[in-house]
Amino acid sequence: MTASRDSGQLPTVPALAHRYQADLDTAGLIPDLLGGWSFGGQVAYQMVADQTERRPALVLLDSAPPVGYELSADNVRQRFDTFTENVYRAFNLESDAPRSLVTSDAGSAGFHERLAVGALAACLVAIQQPVPAALLAHQWNSYERHLRASAEYVHDGPVDAPALVISADLLDELLAQWAGRVGAMRSHRIDTDHFGLLTSAAAAQVAAAVIFSRAV
Repeated sequence: MTASRDSGQLPTVPALAHRYQADLDTAGLIPDLLGGWSFGGQVAYQMVADQTERRPALVLLDSAPPVGYELSADNVRQRFDTFTENVYRAFNLESDAPRSLVTSDAGSAGFHERLAVGALAACLVAIQQPVPAALLAHQWNSYERHLRASAEYVHDGPVDAPALVISADLLDELLAQWAGRVGAMRSHRIDTDHFGLLTSAAAAQVAAAVIFSRAV
């Protein structure tokens, strides 16, 4: 996926998959394995599903299966809180680091996006991790767009491609839903959380699981 940049603000998983595949084709790259973490796993799955000839294997890193779900506009404030937590985790900040609290009554469900982003930027400056408000706004909008795309994405499969599903927070019932949507599937659970899969320690375990799955 690193061959592409999501600069087109594409709103659906199939549109993103088409864009990324076009970029790979332009670069002359024919991968024998496609993988993604979280939402990226859904995009990788759709890319493999779109193939009409030889399909690459899949590595899905704690990715939710494409079953769709309701995304309420009333929960936008809660989603921004989760986004804020993700930003803080990216900087490896302590759980008690200062956080913004937005109580304006503007916007969806009492949420004022510009004020919320500005308050988050101010907090990051206060703890010496400055990030421009414009960049935070861009990241927040991308986060929301990807959540909406994931919520709308439904693919019943099956897609005839081998898959390795790495789980951290993914529940067993969700693994079972993946099993019905891919070819031969292996699963491997790593003792961490969703974001912990991105750490160097977990990455080594992911690499070992990928190597093993390719060898058998």
